[in-house]
Amino acid sequence: MKYVLTLGCLLIGLGSAAQEFGQRKGFRGSVKKQDKSIELNEVEVSSSLAKTTYAAATRQITVLTAKQIQELPVNNINELLDYMGSVDMRQRGPLDVQGDLGVRGGTFDQTLVLVNGVRMNNPQTGHHNMNLPVPLQMIERIEVIQGGATNAHGIGAMTGVVNIVLKSAPMKFNAGYALTTGEHGLSNSSFYLGKKIGKWGVQLGQQSQRTAGYIPNTDFESSKLFVNLEREFKLGKEKGHVSIFYAENQKAFGAQNYYSTTFPDQFEATSTRIFGLKLDESIGLNTDFRFNMNLVTGTDRFELYRETAGLGGFDASSVAYDKLSSGRYYRAADGDTAASWYSGPNFHQTLVFNQNIVATHRWNVTHQSSLGYNLRYDEINSNVLGAAGGEVLTIPEWEGYTMDKGASTADFSFFAEHKYTRERFQAIAGAMLNYHDGPTGDSSYFLAPSLDVLYRLTKDASLYATANRSMRYPTYTDLYYNRGGAQGSIDLRPESAWNFELGYKQKSGQIYSSAALFHRRSKDLIDWVSYAGDPIAYASNITSLALTGIEDAGSELRLLAAVKN
Repeated sequence: MKYVLTLGCLLIGLGSAAQEFGQRKGFRGSVKKQDKSIELNEVEVSSSLAKTTYAAATRQITVLTAKQIQELPVNNINELLDYMGSVDMRQRGPLDVQGDLGVRGGTFDQTLVLVNGVRMNNPQTGHHNMNLPVPLQMIERIEVIQGGATNAHGIGAMTGVVNIVLKSAPMKFNAGYALTTGEHGLSNSSFYLGKKIGKWGVQLGQQSQRTAGYIPNTDFESSKLFVNLEREFKLGKEKGHVSIFYAENQKAFGAQNYYSTTFPDQFEATSTRIFGLKLDESIGLNTDFRFNMNLVTGTDRFELYRETAGLGGFDASSVAYDKLSSGRYYRAADGDTAASWYSGPNFHQTLVFNQNIVATHRWNVTHQSSLGYNLRYDEINSNVLGAAGGEVLTIPEWEGYTMDKGASTADFSFFAEHKYTRERFQAIAGAMLNYHDGPTGDSSYFLAPSLDVLYRLTKDASLYATANRSMRYPTYTDLYYNRGGAQGSIDLRPESAWNFELGYKQKSGQIYSSAALFHRRSKDLIDWVSYAGDPIAYASNITSLALTGIEDAGSELRLLAAVKN
């Protein structure tokens, strides 16, 4: 008999704070009952280089806030994104073990994922983009930008952007704990605490999950940790906000038929660690300055034929293989032998450094200009991906294995944007110019211009149109992979697309409705292609695609909770 036991949220506060938190059973996060709602039109969104609001955005944007998240029947970010329009969230296991995210018909490699300004897109493969080290209760809001946004967010934002914005520390001490248990050894625990101490805000969140799996080889263990320090400051006429945070996500899971039915008994273990620094500053009344710098590291061990012992109480002897002295892999349970070409797990280690600067100046009520710069450097060390001849790294606890291949890439992006507003009319013209220094020493430039216009029919109704160019570069898997009947290509070109959109949005009381007609013309799309008589699938730029669609958000009540400090 299935059983689920949930220990309700333990809320600790000073004074009457314990009565101010959300009403749901369990722990969804800290959303005070007394918080006043603010209109969606007033919410800041990231659809352009400069700060803007939902009402002024010239894109289809879906926003979910902490209050709405708390009221939805979800336990993790993957389940939450399933509720958002134009999002294709393909989950391969429960409790966000593994999932691929696509927006507006794009692939998991074509969507940019941000957490508090940190780019989570993994240079090895987009399968790791959702390895997010953020417990659900720490999210202030999630916004999904449908359509290309390279002009504002840079490379990778080809078909859409998912931006996860985290909460600020509350004034009063706020803490919570939740525990869920169930069949198959399921255990899911999390806690959160936050408080402003003097001028500093402190937050700490942690989550641990494990299970033996509902069928063989679906066992997993995972943990998340997030620590954030933030402070508001004022220096003369300058005021701003600075935050420093560290986060990590570690997973190990049986991947039964996750990636291929040809090799069903797979296993994977990944880790993601982030260190970030973020600064928002207002200089006088007319100039804003934003700076963020972050370092994201990752590891991945992928076993095409599982050899790792069971997790969460699972007995893996029925699916796991042993490595014989001959180097072949053999499973005693049924006498099966791995393919003769298989020599052991794939090991990968990635590092990504990002630095972003954006300055915005309001010349007057009519004109506003923004300039931006982004530096991105990424590298990979692997026993499979990259070129040989570089540094050779040993692998702890895996004697006899080394990472003797590697590659690195650098991108320098420059942004410019000008906004013109006059009465009911608004126009934004911008562009991104990127210089790409590829892994083979090749270099190239890419220009992504954009033009957005908006006309307010009434105070609460607008028509808008946008045209922009977007792109993404191949991952290291696209370039170098050569296992299990798949062959990457170092000669791949970047994918690119022209995006066109015409939309309407309206507010009637607290009811918001919107609709859009969009068209995307893509070229050099990367696909894995097999040819007659050849069992190998090759990564190739062979596909062009013209996609036309209609999005109708319908009419819905969208109220947002304002967190009062």
